[in-house]
Amino acid sequence: MSRRDVAPGANAQEMSDVNQNLSYNFRLGISSDVEPVASGSGIPQIKCYLNGLNVPRVMRCLTMIVKGVGVILAVSGGLAVGKEGPMIHIGSVIAAGLSQGRLRFLKYSLGCLKIFRNDQEKRDFVSAGAAAGVAAAFGAPVGGLLFALEEGASFVYQRLTWTILFASMVSMFTLALFKSLTRTHVFKFTPGGLVSFGTLESLNDYNAYEILMFLLMGLIGGLSGALFVKANSVLTRYRQKNITTKYNKIIEAILVSSLTTTLCFSIMWAVRDCSPLAYTSSSFPLKMMCADNEFNSISSLLFSTPERSLRTLLHDPPMTYSISVLTIFVLVYYFLACITYGLSVPAGLFIPSLLIGAGWGRIIGHLMHTIDPVHFSDPGKFALIGAAAQLGGIVRTTLSLTVILMEATGNVIVGLPLLMTLTVAKYMGDCLSEGIYDEHIGLNSMALLPWTPHSLSITKRAYDLMSNPVVFLYPIMRVSELVERVTNNLHHGFPVVVGSTDSSRFSYGTLVGMISSEHLALLLQKRAFLSKDGNIVYSLTYKDYDDAYPSYPKLGVSQHTLLKFNSF
Repeated sequence: MSRRDVAPGANAQEMSDVNQNLSYNFRLGISSDVEPVASGSGIPQIKCYLNGLNVPRVMRCLTMIVKGVGVILAVSGGLAVGKEGPMIHIGSVIAAGLSQGRLRFLKYSLGCLKIFRNDQEKRDFVSAGAAAGVAAAFGAPVGGLLFALEEGASFVYQRLTWTILFASMVSMFTLALFKSLTRTHVFKFTPGGLVSFGTLESLNDYNAYEILMFLLMGLIGGLSGALFVKANSVLTRYRQKNITTKYNKIIEAILVSSLTTTLCFSIMWAVRDCSPLAYTSSSFPLKMMCADNEFNSISSLLFSTPERSLRTLLHDPPMTYSISVLTIFVLVYYFLACITYGLSVPAGLFIPSLLIGAGWGRIIGHLMHTIDPVHFSDPGKFALIGAAAQLGGIVRTTLSLTVILMEATGNVIVGLPLLMTLTVAKYMGDCLSEGIYDEHIGLNSMALLPWTPHSLSITKRAYDLMSNPVVFLYPIMRVSELVERVTNNLHHGFPVVVGSTDSSRFSYGTLVGMISSEHLALLLQKRAFLSKDGNIVYSLTYKDYDDAYPSYPKLGVSQHTLLKFNSF
């Protein structure tokens, strides 16, 4: 049989892969239904949490378990996803759990960690956990620190900075320890995370005129990233409107999985581009429908793990992949990544974005090599810049991505080209759309305040934004009146005032303090009331707050009794 003929059993192999992927993604859909907040990368939710929003169940242990199992099934099922974003979410949940120091379902509590059971300490732990996830994923502890500061933490101070860096260092060290246990030399630590780009020798130097090309690639990345965000936003709105039941979400995941596998097999049969084995750096090249001394270049990109495909795009010789193969791969993976992100499955976007950018960046490198093979001998340089431009155009971060890619490649000299490329990609993309995480924050109606106010707010005053009449509480009032006032207003905190009030003159007495709705609910649950003769029936203690945090009771008591706020 000619090497151009379809290999015997190819149809059976396709059906086997389709059935296997469907099995993985059916189980994935079931697991995601257990905890819906585990879907997606989790980065938008973590970003909101670190900026003061209460995202329900995002820090639960069950969420972490579903996230971990789900991302394994998603990657094994062949979906165009990465595991790096979910690792950030998982790291955050682990850190949040450590700060509490207790297991409620086992009724176990460590008294020595009581000082960390408050919102501020928990938020700081979550920041460190997110950075540790980045460090483990890319082997980039400093990049993890910058990611937590750039994308997450709004409240930054010196102690938090070194805490985050220490957590990132320990995370990378722990990963290196476990990696060494699986190799011949135990306790011999090597750099790198779960995703390792390898050292790019072609990036040891670059010419000044190449910076202009890198800036142009930044423009392309910004335009491509904005188009990706816009298309994904339209698709997400359709899902929110039409795919709402758990059964429809499972069916959608199965359909996307079958489409992914079928499309990849169809392209492999249609293209069948075979190259000599000497052209690939992969230790396990795929030889589908090629001779023994050849490998199938398009199948090596589509059927390898995303991390291995990325390494081959960065390291393989110039003539390994033709422009037609790279073009098909970029278009197909762009489409698959766009329809996959937003499914009700745990899925990251880092690696798919890097793969897409490395693909079209290598096309540019291939063209430059064809024009001048002496000065542009290795397209891997352009593949890395393209990967950075595409990722920056989608997620819109600059400082952290620059350092992450520097640490992942082990090359400091590439820092300036990466920073310039990412900056151009960010500002080009910002002219056309929001970043993918901010876009999904808006689609999910999470009220996250931006770093800078909108230009229309320049002429506004606080007076224009405040509601009237002001909802306030007195130090002593009836529970029925309190419950009615609090349940009809979804504020998190309420001012406590004394003295006479006159709403027509915008006079509401003298402010003496603030009280949160959570503490109000706890007061009602513990019946911290005044008796008829004015005596305090029960005073809250620190232990009451510690036992209730963070799952405070819900408001729902209706008692015609007096409640005194200044009794605790």
